[in-house]
Amino acid sequence: MTFIFAHTGHWITSLIYAAPVVLLVALLVADHMRNRRREKAKVSSAAGPVEAQAEPTRDQKPHNPA
Repeated sequence: MTFIFAHTGHWITSLIYAAPVVLLVALLVADHMRNRRREKAKVSSAAGPVEAQAEPTRDQKPHNPA
């Protein structure tokens, strides 16, 4: 059985059309992995020390006319 290989020029044009798709898939996979890592870090930090509470807003501060 003989395999016939196309010319390099035919492969290059196919790769040019496929490159944006491959790049998009790679970016989506990288973003998914980054989000999973952040979620894992968020869950592990939730069991850690309590973070300092933010300064209350003006509406939340008690009214002390003095």
